[in-house]
Amino acid sequence: MVATSDKLLTIDEAAKLLSVSKMTLYRWDQNGILKKVEIGGKRRYRKSDIERLAGCKM
Repeated sequence: MVATSDKLLTIDEAAKLLSVSKMTLYRWDQNGILKKVEIGGKRRYRKSDIERLAGCKM
């Protein structure tokens, strides 16, 4: 069972929660700031990673 904080978010959801563009998420993945999870060729982000990054950002 997946914990609530480990829910996977779409790129649109992640960008909205962090108030950044999709391109910023792509760059962050390239630089190791926020790693993506690929499922069926689609990018997803762990909610726990988004929450961690949002805490650092604020």
